[in-house]
Amino acid sequence: MNCPVCGINVLDVQSNCHGCGAALGPRQTGGQEQPGGFYGQPSFASAPAFGETSRYGGSSEAVQVTPLMVEHLQATRPWVKFMGVMLFISVGLLFLGGLLMMVALSSVRGVGASPAIGLLYWLFGLLYIAPAIFLNRYAGAIRELLQGGGATSMEKALESQKSFWRYVGILTLVILCIYALFLVIAILIGIGGAMRMR
Repeated sequence: MNCPVCGINVLDVQSNCHGCGAALGPRQTGGQEQPGGFYGQPSFASAPAFGETSRYGGSSEAVQVTPLMVEHLQATRPWVKFMGVMLFISVGLLFLGGLLMMVALSSVRGVGASPAIGLLYWLFGLLYIAPAIFLNRYAGAIRELLQGGGATSMEKALESQKSFWRYVGILTLVILCIYALFLVIAILIGIGGAMRMR
């Protein structure tokens, strides 16, 4: 039989075309196709045409979106969506807490702390916005993939995941550098205090 997308000859026992990656669907006896693809999704039947290049310059036959990939992403999506929503909720709570902190400290006399401490809550809230956006984009790209987005949606999902982990990695390095700076300052203060006591 021939692939309905790119037209090359494929075996009756093949589930996907080895040329363009299009789903050929389950077979009936005699090599006839049944309607519908894997999981009832049309995404694999509408794969990119043979020889079409992705945005990264690779051929469409280099990497194929397989049903197992989709199954793993489908199981991941609820947790990704949950964490994204929780981060947005945390942003809201931090902004609310910062506002309440500024109001409370400004109304109390004799308190050495400045109402500007509430701005620290807002700063932490701003740091949570970017990873929340990346996770929600990731979940949205997985939903598009399940609805038939094909390789393009897979690229969007991986790009959002890459942005999330890059942001978290850079933020972690910055925090570690701040901790190291505070540790060095504390050691220097301790050494200076010990030398003055002699």
